[in-house]
Amino acid sequence: MSCPYPRRQSFRGQAGRRLGRCLRRQRRTGRIEITSEPPATLQCFNWTIFGSPIGFDCDATPTATPTATATPTVTAAGHDDRLARISGVSRNVRLSSGGIVTDTTNIVVVNQSAHTDTIGVYVDVMAPAAGGCTPNGRVLETTVTLAAGAKTTISVPVSYSCADPAAANGLSFIWVAVADHGADDLAACGPATLQGVACFNALADDDEDPADNRATRNGPRIVAQ
Repeated sequence: MSCPYPRRQSFRGQAGRRLGRCLRRQRRTGRIEITSEPPATLQCFNWTIFGSPIGFDCDATPTATPTATATPTVTAAGHDDRLARISGVSRNVRLSSGGIVTDTTNIVVVNQSAHTDTIGVYVDVMAPAAGGCTPNGRVLETTVTLAAGAKTTISVPVSYSCADPAAANGLSFIWVAVADHGADDLAACGPATLQGVACFNALADDDEDPADNRATRNGPRIVAQ
């Protein structure tokens, strides 16, 4: 048996007395039930400001909040390609006006990873600011595939000349070379940018030892004839 709950939130009067008697009887039997007369219905009201609802819509079906999915982060662990050295650069180059001197420089690249790697190799030669000398820009842009622990030597032929050797007398060319793991950073390491921050960061993002991705070498020094 259930006890009738008053329609109004008041326990005074006859309805309250009926509820009290019913509760006392049920307390003796060890069971208490409370119902409303007539049966209660759930009601919902929206707060409004000037007729416009505010807050959530109490009649709307709740929408589950999507769970954010973490984006995997690519790390440089396990990848290590090294530009070991630039060798074979002559100490001096003797140039006369209109003259050309050919030479060969060697670029040594090492795969220090524990697996086979494809490596981009980019080499620039920067000429002195004076004298109209060449080369002045990219002299090599290639890729090599090396087994774990392997190294290779790449020969780079070059021709030196100056329109006005006297203006460049005593100044030097500068060689710069980088090793790019995966050969995927050419856009950030274009001609004349190999010593820039953007190129360094691009090379470092997938190489666990970015300190050895790049090498520089001064020379040859121009001797005017």
